[in-house]
Amino acid sequence: MIGRIKHRFYYFLALGVFSFLLSFLVYAEPLPVTFVVVKDQGVYNKIIVVADRLLQRDGVAVKTKVVEIDSSSDTPDEVEGRLVTIGTQAAAYAYERYSDKTMINALLTRSGFTQLAKQSFGSIDSARRHGIVPLLLDQPLSRFFTLGAILVPSAKTVGILVGPANKHRLESIRNQAATSGFDIQIAVLDPDNNPMQVIEPVIAACDFFVVLPDRRQINQLAAKWVLPLSSRYRKPVIAYSRKYAEAGALASIFSSPEDVALSIVNGLNREAAVTDSRVVPFSISLNSSVARSLGIEIKEAEFYSSAIRRGEPLL
Repeated sequence: MIGRIKHRFYYFLALGVFSFLLSFLVYAEPLPVTFVVVKDQGVYNKIIVVADRLLQRDGVAVKTKVVEIDSSSDTPDEVEGRLVTIGTQAAAYAYERYSDKTMINALLTRSGFTQLAKQSFGSIDSARRHGIVPLLLDQPLSRFFTLGAILVPSAKTVGILVGPANKHRLESIRNQAATSGFDIQIAVLDPDNNPMQVIEPVIAACDFFVVLPDRRQINQLAAKWVLPLSSRYRKPVIAYSRKYAEAGALASIFSSPEDVALSIVNGLNREAAVTDSRVVPFSISLNSSVARSLGIEIKEAEFYSSAIRRGEPLL
């Protein structure tokens, strides 16, 4: 009887060891990932390095290859394993060069992706049917309104800058403002407008002002005019870039290189990646000097991030 128990013990022990070794071998099999970038330096390199580190932290061995499109050497006609592009130029290049591959597109805006998808596939839906998974930099508008409501609890009216890339969203912007409990004033800025005439009355009439990313020329005009006018009228600005907060906005909601890397890892770990922008991690930057000048008490950035996440549905 005792001998039979020992036999079973050693049998299950051996089985357990075998299972452990088998799982180790499975995880040890490298996951081939090809990154396509303009140049393997700066923010592109940082995203790749962080993504590789996060995958290794999760126990996933990675065999990484980087294709530089701005390189004197020839780029390969075929790529191995999963394909990840970083940046708009890289996505455009991969659509043409590797049109038969499914891929993750990171570090591009909704307007940039929309334009590329229509040019290469005819529509966004067609691009997604081809296995294109965009991880967009654009933050859901609800995040800006939620952050504004927390930072300025007395706010009743929100102002927002809308350029050509976001004009088609005017109705949804109004609806989202109403859902968030705000009246809304919209500054619609076209390249041939006088920025001051368009932006000033809206900033003067609102309790906080939101800047969304748009076309390059509109972004440059906004950066030049919004912050001086917000300072004149003592109105807080919530924008889409860390640089805005550094330059004089009260707060910014954006995707850092670490956020982009984490979204890539999440995408690689999903069998069918979700393309809703709510799954892309985000960061918040606050300007304490601006907060003091406006008489606004602020907490640590994570407090606001957590509050926003709690208000979003789980996907």
